[in-house]
Amino acid sequence: MKKLIPLLTLLLLTSCGGLKNHTIERTLQEIEISNDIDEAYQFAFRTAMEMSWEMTHSDAHLHSFTAKTPYLLKRWNDTVNVFIEKSNNGSIIRVKSALGHNANIEHIQTYLQAIVSKSLATK
Repeated sequence: MKKLIPLLTLLLLTSCGGLKNHTIERTLQEIEISNDIDEAYQFAFRTAMEMSWEMTHSDAHLHSFTAKTPYLLKRWNDTVNVFIEKSNNGSIIRVKSALGHNANIEHIQTYLQAIVSKSLATK
């Protein structure tokens, strides 16, 4: 048991960078686009597929889906939940990440910006 304590300590200190990465500010991102909720869902879903996200659950009637993002050298694979809801100006797309690591945050920001670009291209 004495030999396991240093190993367990090392694992705890090096895993996931601690709980500070899992705060709501680091795991939830959103954008608002002027498209209606059905168009916004299609943009969000298609963009996720184009970025090689693996769909694990999708519900077009609820305008939401869950996907796994691929692992890359600098980025952990992640499970994200995407929710689209109506707003006064169109639709809000919210992405809730299981991780809050910088590289994962940047990947979701890239995803959201791609949706904005598609939205603007249809106007």
